[in-house]
Amino acid sequence: MTVATKLEKPLTILGALIVIGALALSFAGLRTLEADIKDKQAQREVLDIHIAELEQEIHRLKHAPLEELVEVGALAVELEGKTDPHGRQLFTFSYWLEIPNNRKREIGKVEYRRRYGERLQDALVGTEPSNGFGVSYLGWGCFRTVDVIILETTGEQHVIEFDQCKITRWGASE
Repeated sequence: MTVATKLEKPLTILGALIVIGALALSFAGLRTLEADIKDKQAQREVLDIHIAELEQEIHRLKHAPLEELVEVGALAVELEGKTDPHGRQLFTFSYWLEIPNNRKREIGKVEYRRRYGERLQDALVGTEPSNGFGVSYLGWGCFRTVDVIILETTGEQHVIEFDQCKITRWGASE
């Protein structure tokens, strides 16, 4: 028997072990990849659900009636050291609309009609979309009823009523 013949059997066994080892490593790697694929598929399903929800919200923001999208904002800022002739503290009061930017162009103007009981104050009119059709005035107290009349460029009109005292938390510290 030659040296080559003596080495054939151990080399064949060694070769087989190497092939088996390589197959085992490949199989383990394949299992890991399969687990990663399942994980990524589960993540994709969750993302698909989120995408569908976002598409619904985009559709709502584009097509819902304007009055469903509008929120009225109000703020009262105390003017330190400034009072009216009766000694009441004066404030700068502001109103505005919070509305998606893509829908602002549908609005021509916004009127804010403040009521005290049956007494109607002068209407404040906001015409600037960039500030949410905001308006401000100087005063010493809030109004429980403010009618916000949204006049669309199409001529359609929407009325939203809000409580300025509640939004500005007027008297919350008293």
